[in-house]
Amino acid sequence: MKDDFQSYLDELLQEWKLPGAAVAVYHKGQVEFFNSGTAGGGRKMDENTVMGIASNSKAMTAAGVGILVDRGLMKWESKMEDLIPGFSLPPTLQGKPDVRDLLSHRTGMPRHENGYPPGRTMENIVQSVKHLKPSAEFRETFQYTNIMYITAGYLVPKLTSHTFTSFMTSEIFKPLGMTSTGYIPNATGQLSAGYETLLDESVYERSPLRFEDNLEIWAAPGGVHSCSKDMIKWVEFLVRSRNAALHPPEEEENKEAISTLPKNYPLKPETVLQMSTAHMTSGARGAYPELSQEAYGLGLVLCHYQGNEYVKHGGDLPGNGSQVLWSSELDFGVVALTNSTGSGNRVANSICFRAFEDIANVKRLDWTKRNRAEQEKYVGEIKKKLSEAQARVEKPTKTPLSLPPRNYWGDFLSSVYQEAHVLPLDPDKLRDAPPDLKNKSAKMLDRLSRAKPMGPQPPSSETKPTFLIDYPSYLGLSHMLVTQEDGDKFVGSWGYINDPIGDRKEPYLTYSAIGEIEVEFIVQDGKVTGMEWGGVWGAGEAVAKKEKESGKGVEIVFNRASS
Repeated sequence: MKDDFQSYLDELLQEWKLPGAAVAVYHKGQVEFFNSGTAGGGRKMDENTVMGIASNSKAMTAAGVGILVDRGLMKWESKMEDLIPGFSLPPTLQGKPDVRDLLSHRTGMPRHENGYPPGRTMENIVQSVKHLKPSAEFRETFQYTNIMYITAGYLVPKLTSHTFTSFMTSEIFKPLGMTSTGYIPNATGQLSAGYETLLDESVYERSPLRFEDNLEIWAAPGGVHSCSKDMIKWVEFLVRSRNAALHPPEEEENKEAISTLPKNYPLKPETVLQMSTAHMTSGARGAYPELSQEAYGLGLVLCHYQGNEYVKHGGDLPGNGSQVLWSSELDFGVVALTNSTGSGNRVANSICFRAFEDIANVKRLDWTKRNRAEQEKYVGEIKKKLSEAQARVEKPTKTPLSLPPRNYWGDFLSSVYQEAHVLPLDPDKLRDAPPDLKNKSAKMLDRLSRAKPMGPQPPSSETKPTFLIDYPSYLGLSHMLVTQEDGDKFVGSWGYINDPIGDRKEPYLTYSAIGEIEVEFIVQDGKVTGMEWGGVWGAGEAVAKKEKESGKGVEIVFNRASS
């Protein structure tokens, strides 16, 4: 790398107030490491520091599935219903997906990630897909969804004698010498602390998501923990394998390259080529003139930058952000791992493009300026949504609640999303609640009362009822806060209670999708019989645009279980 790369990295972290980053660069057989900032607890960030790589795990999962193909246990064209008895897409979707459909996000299914409450198994999730509501037609559009990677990962225990995590460790990580990589971080002191950057760019330490409680579910789509020293081995493997596949052995100049591929490489070169071949346009057009439209392979994104092809993927989870970018044409790859969610991905993206520019010997562009503009636009959009949501709850109602507030409290059930408990937010009203509900409310309200609000908070009203929906789910989600808009329609926001960690003795309370969720209670014959949620399922970009233009529809239905 050029001499100023380290100083660029240091300045970038200062610009974005990012705690730490570890970067590794591979080029033509040589590897360099660049580190900056802290790993927490007085430790410096280095190439052995372990962090969650989040969705960069997807390419590894696709590789694990590729091993099953290499061994003749299935084909890329194999129908999922033949491989997993009982699996199917919802009956409204006309199509029988093959393995590549799942790995390239073209099944017609949105994210549905809030349908993974604690206690569910891989098999539970896979068999529930048929009961979920699709948001597009089969193979109509790109919709990024973790649930299909959970399903793809389930192929491993179905077709082998291994669990998914043990298979990945023995068949990929160990052969590549990735000794610090796995699904449960080791306790050697190499694990980085995790941080979160809020909209005002303040940074606080938070508990990084480790998935111990839900590892079986989250391992395949985003559960890998690794370090830059290991990740660059993974990237080198991808680069060299794709090169070998693109230049077959019969080409004289490639004979030596093919023969020198390490014997311990876990996949055939043509399988890596299948992973890094476009199977679906992602819908993301080039945001800048130097970038082409993106396409999705199998756990990998393909694009061109200043006329040069590259393959990439990002990852973002509470406490971590990462980017991986590589080019077989340039025999080059870069890994950028950061220990902060929020701005971590933007910083990692800038790092990767700077490395790419220097290796490809193309014009350096000011990605910090571009990312700063994107961040300001994002913050502006969030503030606009907050203002609009606040205006909605402050606007006088045309129609009052159909029933007194206590009639809405109680337990609700969904066939897939399982339990949700609607509770009073005001502790003074607990005396009117049934004993079981009173106990649930007291516990949740106690947690809320001890949590310090951080970042933007949901819209509120002094005159309209507000309910707390107790709904623990993925990524630390603990509840939804909903305030009446009109009649039985409410405006909602997702809430997260981040437990104390390190020197921080109090829990923190943050919110997302503020004012973007719509909840409507169904009242029939003088009783609340159910509720409907909209704005929660995570549809793809094209689908979300249509939803916005036509108004959000019903996505999830809950039936009343008790009062």
